[in-house]
Amino acid sequence: YDFYAVAKSPLGGNDSVIAVVRNITPADVTPPTVVIESMVIEKPVGSGRHIGAIGLTFSEPVYYMVGENTGLKPLTVVDFEREMRKLYNINVTVNSSSSGASDGALRLITLGFTAGQIGETITFPYNIYDASRNIAGSLVLKLENTLENNVLVSKWTASFIKVNTGGK
Repeated sequence: YDFYAVAKSPLGGNDSVIAVVRNITPADVTPPTVVIESMVIEKPVGSGRHIGAIGLTFSEPVYYMVGENTGLKPLTVVDFEREMRKLYNINVTVNSSSSGASDGALRLITLGFTAGQIGETITFPYNIYDASRNIAGSLVLKLENTLENNVLVSKWTASFIKVNTGGK
């Protein structure tokens, strides 16, 4: 950012010298992060279908941008529900949420799901940012089997993928 300042006397006269400060960077240069907790149960056992809950906690209130130069919008529960994308026949509901900002931007959201299969993904297709415009990327949640202590465990993982919106 560049900052320009001009002073003018209330008594009239010419403008003062224009003061310029260039290349101001925000103090916050860290993109938001997410911590995921999930509870997954195969039901009925052996069916390959899963039910459970996904808890997402963002490091700070999050925002999104639909296209280049459209401005940041607070990522609210309504936006998340409307814009999330999913595969197969999974059913996803928002069980609870919490905002971390006066504009309603999400900080925490808990999702319930039924009929999930291994490999299932839930995505928020737009890049997610913090209030300082630090980009995390598009949120991708994936139901996976992982080996933990020699036991196969089903759980959701979260990652951010930067989406090119055609601009910079």
